[in-house]
Amino acid sequence: MYFIYTYILTYDLDKKVLERKINTIESILKSSGMVSKKGYFRQESIFKSSLPFIENDKDIKNVAKRNILTSSIGVTYPFTLSTINDKKGIMYGTNLNNDSLIFVDRFNQDKYKNSNMCVFGTSGSGKSYFNKVMILRNYLLNIKQYVIDPDREYGNLVDELKGSLIKIGPSSNTYINIFDIREDSLESDQSGYLQTKISKLMAFFKLVFSDLSEDEKGYLEAKIIKTYEDKNITFDDDSLYRKGNFKTTNDMPIFEDLYKNLDYKYQVKLIPFVKGSLKFLNNYTNIKLDNNLIVGDVYELGEENLKYGMFVFTDLFWDKIKSNRNENKIIYMDEVWKLIGITSNKEVASFIYKIFKTIRKYGGSAVAITQDISDMFSLQDGAFGKSLLNNSEFKAFFNMEEENIKVLSENINLNEKEKIKIKSLNKGESLLFIGANHVISKIDSSEYEKNIINK
Repeated sequence: MYFIYTYILTYDLDKKVLERKINTIESILKSSGMVSKKGYFRQESIFKSSLPFIENDKDIKNVAKRNILTSSIGVTYPFTLSTINDKKGIMYGTNLNNDSLIFVDRFNQDKYKNSNMCVFGTSGSGKSYFNKVMILRNYLLNIKQYVIDPDREYGNLVDELKGSLIKIGPSSNTYINIFDIREDSLESDQSGYLQTKISKLMAFFKLVFSDLSEDEKGYLEAKIIKTYEDKNITFDDDSLYRKGNFKTTNDMPIFEDLYKNLDYKYQVKLIPFVKGSLKFLNNYTNIKLDNNLIVGDVYELGEENLKYGMFVFTDLFWDKIKSNRNENKIIYMDEVWKLIGITSNKEVASFIYKIFKTIRKYGGSAVAITQDISDMFSLQDGAFGKSLLNNSEFKAFFNMEEENIKVLSENINLNEKEKIKIKSLNKGESLLFIGANHVISKIDSSEYEKNIINK
């Protein structure tokens, strides 16, 4: 137990104005059930006790002291909250209930089950700003960060932090080969490079060919195997090495190589990738990935083809995340519903779910961002959307429409008060789920951060 001393100072050059101020303060205190006393003949002692000298005048201590329990006094300390004040954390915002600052270390495996996060909210609610602030602060901790950017929102951060911006689209001159097998895709104690790659490619080609029968899947997989064999790559992992070095992108197949091996029925679907609007994907990779911030820009792909670019970057970044278990890293998937919603398929959604489920053991964190809540829960009765939520220890819910709140509440425990609060949140305010703690918070940033983000 503690004694707490509260001194309130007010002053003015006009005596009548001063009396008005004192009466106002007393009214406010009385309305809160607090009893106050005027410090007659002790004004100087109270003033000195209020100065930052850590000295409390002994003449007024006995009169002013009030007994308080430790649990209550915790909230009176500035800038702390005992339940959300991680020692090595970054600031997430301000707790609107008591104005304390929220510090979170999402990589604290002793405290949190995983490092994943879901960020939901309507357009303009502040979710993108929140993610940009997180990127800036995590960058200072030397955390590697990978961003899938469908709306071209993160270019300023790349420029300011000297990161790498990779654009894929009709006008881009940077390319990623979906057929690349990377040495990072398996750990040193694992085997099966080609098997692993084929499972990813089959998920990708289900986006292209939509409904495939089992026979058609078997045919397509056989042709993919044949395409790699043409490049002297087989299920023997040693075939991926030449003179002790792992083969490069120029040793891998591209879309055109698979196209040549297919019957006309299947070639028709690949024409856009080989000769048409998506032929920029029919190239060898020409980028380096050795930066702490890498943003994958898929803005030029448009609504219909966005899912292809998002999958390409997800596959690329996932290999980077697995390359070193001892490094902390984060992958941000903006508009994630494109990969786990009704426009996707079970295989792609399963790949995203696998990332959320296993990224922890690689020292990583996955962040799912969306404004389309209904679409996120539209595939297989919302099974994949719910899986992402259940595998995210951290959640930030910004302002949402009632329809989206209803869908969300069907997949996560929200009480009535929280549902009402989400609907009435102002821009930049969110309901944060941090482990077992539910906190209404405001996202704060410095002027320096604002200038970078708003450039």
